[in-house]
Parts: sequence; structure tokens; C-alpha cells
Amino acid sequence: MTEEREYSPKRFAISGVYCPSCQHKLEREAKWCEKCGFTGARTLEMFGDTPPPLLPILDVADVWSEKEQRNIKTSVAGIKKRYPQFHWRICAVALPPETGQPVFGFWLMNVCPLLAEESPEDREWTILLLIDTNNGRASVTAGYRAEVWLTDEMWNQSLVATAETFHAGHTGKAVVQFLNHAGRLLEEAWKRAQKQKSAKPDP
Repeated sequence: MTEEREYSPKRFAISGVYCPSCQHKLEREAKWCEKCGFTGARTLEMFGDTPPPLLPILDVADVWSEKEQRNIKTSVAGIKKRYPQFHWRICAVALPPETGQPVFGFWLMNVCPLLAEESPEDREWTILLLIDTNNGRASVTAGYRAEVWLTDEMWNQSLVATAETFHAGHTGKAVVQFLNHAGRLLEEAWKRAQKQKSAKPDP
């Protein structure tokens, strides 16, 4: 792995860079966490270096019916029609209790091989929704080009908005709700960007 891939703080929210292991706030150019010593290379020791390809829907925990997967794909297609630069990955796993979800998401984003039709730049625009069916939690990991649009706090808004449905066990419906909410946040972010652009005086 190159130094950039060993630990890339740019893969975390623009509002602040946080260690995926201990959540300590980092300097944006940090190569490792000064509090716990985390580097991306450590994830290879934890999880290995031969994960499966990061498919658009990766249902390792086998929780979604074919109908639910179709509904998820339809919601993704709706967002991609408006924002084609974003690439969505929805993954359901059953993690051991001692596994940190943000660290596992970091590993998936950085180590999973690219699909045949996927470029390195596509991965930088990827948003991973990771669902752990063992603890009933979900987390978002965004590539560093995608993170500029929405902060961690905004992604958390989408997760909180769907928490009740997640906890009720309707994870397929919850994913659709998350995607719909995220789409609205992206629309708001785009409008803010356009407003800021129009407010700037011509050089």
C-alpha cells in the first residue's frame, strides 16, 4: 500500500477529520492518529487484504428480499439521475461485537478491489452505507470527493431520521428512507453552492 492509502484523512468529513478507530480529531494532513496510533495499514492486520468486491448492494448478512433490493436500487437510480457523480454502496454485515464499525467501513472503502467498470476516481465519489445487523447500527463512509458535499453531522441526520425503522427490523425500508433523506440533503447542498457561486462578484 502507498502512504496515501495507508491513511488518508481526506476520506473523512470536511467539517473535521476524525480517526476511525478512536474518533480523535486529527490535523487534515496527519499520517496517523497521535492519540491511538491508528494507520490504515492496521486494518490489514485486523481484517486481511482480500475482501470481496464492493458491489452496489452487498448483503452478506442476507437480510433483504429481492423486492427490497429492487426498491433500494430504484432509490439509488433516482439520486444518480440527479447526481450521477456519486456512487452508492449498501452493505449489510454481521460484525463481531469487538469490531469497530467506522474502522471496518474504512477498510472496505480502501481495500475492496475495484469493479471492472469502476475507476479509482469513482471510488473517491463513493458513499458507503454500512449496516451491522448484530448491533442494529448503521454508519456512513464517504470518499474524499463526496465528503465535500455533506459533513458527518449531515450524514448522521439521515441515519437518525431512519433509526426507528432500522430498530424495528425493517432494514430494507430504512435504507430507502436513508437514500431519500440523503438525496434531499444533497439537493440543499447544491442550492447552497449555487447561491454562494452567484453571490461572488465577477473578477
